[in-house]
Amino acid sequence: MIKIRSLMFFVIPVLFFTSCVKESLPECCPDQNGDGQLSVTLHVKDKNYTNVTDVGLEAVDENLPLNEYISNYYYILQDINTGVYTASGLFSVFGNHDEGIQFMIDNLPEGEYEIAALADIPEDANRTVGAIVLHRKGAEDSDLYLAIDTVLIAARESKNVSMDLTRLKGKLCVIFSNLPDEITKINTQVTSISQSRNAADYSGTTTVSKVFMRDPDQLKASDQSEQFDTFLAPSVEGSVSMLNLSLYSDGSDMPMHVIEPIEISINKNEITAVKLDYDDLSGDFAISVYIDYEWVVIKTLDIIPL
Repeated sequence: MIKIRSLMFFVIPVLFFTSCVKESLPECCPDQNGDGQLSVTLHVKDKNYTNVTDVGLEAVDENLPLNEYISNYYYILQDINTGVYTASGLFSVFGNHDEGIQFMIDNLPEGEYEIAALADIPEDANRTVGAIVLHRKGAEDSDLYLAIDTVLIAARESKNVSMDLTRLKGKLCVIFSNLPDEITKINTQVTSISQSRNAADYSGTTTVSKVFMRDPDQLKASDQSEQFDTFLAPSVEGSVSMLNLSLYSDGSDMPMHVIEPIEISINKNEITAVKLDYDDLSGDFAISVYIDYEWVVIKTLDIIPL
């Protein structure tokens, strides 16, 4: 029986499959039957988006407690020669240690294995092997992280592996300026977004929708900007993503404004930023997209008559 032990006091096991925890099950100590042992350390590599400061947004402090970056992680071990998945587990993360998240898998028969770890998984997600669904039913879902490595385990060998969790999605930042107070709801829809991810590639296509509500009691002054963010998998390779925006007043089912679709590109671990500056006199939005390290005015869009 393959056995798994968590080494960090702040990592709490939530769910196990064919595994056990040394702290709660003393019999999970490694035996002396000649099998090997694998110690895994996970680090969060992508704490900031690569272009966060270029866009002009504030970077995240990279020395925060670990659970400020990820809330949980899931890992699975596969025997490459047989294809059999031999161990997996789901853990919640609390606190921070400089050495990262550590866990140990005991009693591994000699062979070649692939170890994969996912972080920030939605609690209600179906944790199965194979492709990871990044946007279930067209929803934003969480900001997922992935780490994969291949290891050779010899008889009686104790091997240490360090893995970096990298972000699978990018972030769309829609920034409005001078938005009228009567607009209380913003519907966003982005087309041609990758649906799934396996160990190597993205696949499938989906459209992701998200609704933002503005609190009428906390509306910002008209000369200030408001930012609305969405986690998105990369745009489908060879395709163009279109951002569709509809703006609603309080309690209305009919939009006050429907903005002409905006062409954008979503990339992994990058921010895609779009600015819309409302002109009260003309009723138009001047629209800029951050491209190649500068804000480019793509055009002043008219409002589509309803």
